[in-house]
Amino acid sequence: MSDSAETPMLIPPLSLVRGGLGAAESRARRKERATTVRAVRAETGTPGDYVRSLLRKELPPEWERDLREISPLSESMSYLIFSWKKSPMDITGDGARWCLYEAIPNSLITPERREQLEMRPFWDKRVYRDKGAMQAQASIVSAYQWVMYHDHRVDVRPFWCLQGAAGGTALSFTSLERRYLTLMGRPADPDVMGALPYAPWDERVKQAVLERDRVHKLGSVAAVKASGDPVLLALAKQQAEKDFRRAFWDYTAEHLRPNADLLEYILRHEGHNPSRRQQTREEADAANEARDVFIETGRVPSALEYKKQKVQVAVAR
Repeated sequence: MSDSAETPMLIPPLSLVRGGLGAAESRARRKERATTVRAVRAETGTPGDYVRSLLRKELPPEWERDLREISPLSESMSYLIFSWKKSPMDITGDGARWCLYEAIPNSLITPERREQLEMRPFWDKRVYRDKGAMQAQASIVSAYQWVMYHDHRVDVRPFWCLQGAAGGTALSFTSLERRYLTLMGRPADPDVMGALPYAPWDERVKQAVLERDRVHKLGSVAAVKASGDPVLLALAKQQAEKDFRRAFWDYTAEHLRPNADLLEYILRHEGHNPSRRQQTREEADAANEARDVFIETGRVPSALEYKKQKVQVAVAR
């Protein structure tokens, strides 16, 4: 299809936009984006109507067949669905991406969540009379979530974006994952949709989605509170947490590297001159040791702690 045949404009993440364009130009782009969004919504009607217009985007049938092989439709468990989304950084109209959302079937929606989804949409000014109330409701139930529940009886959660050189990027992280990413000194927010080049569905994306799903489920297992023998449960939880930390560390290292290389290329292409030197042997040893400590304890030792340890070993010798 035409989307995969054409190469969209490369748009760097918001942090790079703010740092590279300057405050004035950054504000101008955000203002232009807001004006564009208002114009589109004026043409399409409510935010719900705008979402429905995006849902009419034609999906290649072979993509749907391939996805159903790894994530079949079900009434008893969640599954993945494709969704055509406009990037929040889409200034020129080239930033739309195919995304995957986790769909929770009607039978698995909790009563508390169902009550939220049954509420009037955030754009109903008869209920939400000021901007603050509308924004608060939108943070609980987005336009996409409201439409998918009322039209298809599923609750949806962001999962994956088809973009970049590593088979895609996560659309969201759990609170546990964000905490670990912060400890690891890595960005705790996912890459902005549209920040990396468009990627079609292929075997690389399929494998990346399967790996992300495995890590996500390990994290869910680690966080579950079950009943039974407290000693056995404590041991099982401890092992589950270690398995999750090991998988999460390796997953983030594997998937962040290609995107970092790509962003460096983009910056060089745009006239910037980022420099990256080779990692020293001491730094490599420190990184390996940090990984081991993180897996065992959930803590990442700082560079200062590592240097102190080296000094202590040298004195002991």
